[in-house]
Amino acid sequence: MIESKDNGSLLRENYRHQIWDLIHEINTEITVKNSSGHQLTYRDMCEPYCQKNDAFIALLELYNKNFSRVEVTYPTMDILGKQIFIASNIYGVSLVNDSNTIESFTTVILRYYMVYPEIKPLLAWETKIVSLLYDSGKYDLLNCSAGSDNLVAKEVKEMGNKSAPLLSISLGMLMIFLMLCSFRYKRRESKPLEAILGGVTPLLAGITTVGLVSATGLAFQSIVVSTLFLVLAI
Repeated sequence: MIESKDNGSLLRENYRHQIWDLIHEINTEITVKNSSGHQLTYRDMCEPYCQKNDAFIALLELYNKNFSRVEVTYPTMDILGKQIFIASNIYGVSLVNDSNTIESFTTVILRYYMVYPEIKPLLAWETKIVSLLYDSGKYDLLNCSAGSDNLVAKEVKEMGNKSAPLLSISLGMLMIFLMLCSFRYKRRESKPLEAILGGVTPLLAGITTVGLVSATGLAFQSIVVSTLFLVLAI
């Protein structure tokens, strides 16, 4: 997702040029290696989805080359008799005098789908594009962000690692609470051990479930581990 840092229109000349350069770098300059050592770019791994962003690229090209004969309209525009749908790439659109002619837009969504027999080049490419968008500082007029299932899984895992120590603390507090609440006026009716076992049982059940699924080799989202906290809460 691309936005301007001042939340203004992305059709301004300097912003258009930075978006154009960014797309060019993503499509052709980010390279990774496969297991054979061959260099791969996005174009080598995008079939059959290489044309996902072509409508927006065509739109940018019209503005950059100042094709005044072509009217840029929303949600579709006509180029040489061919209707091109651009509404899936641009958002925050402003139109001229309530017509369908585009005056400006504030957000661009680019979609990159890739298919390749090896997973490592795909992950390496994703890592490089994240570094480009967040750390390079090359496109200083733009606010860029990226999202994917893998990035979400990484974020969930990172949050899990940070919150894991809290699980032991919450478990300890839960055990103390259950044990204290188990005491009765008549001592023989107090059941502190049973209370502790009752608190540990759902946790053991959750760990066993995750362990069995892991033992089968089946993939599952890391967020499943959050069920341990939910079980404790219940």
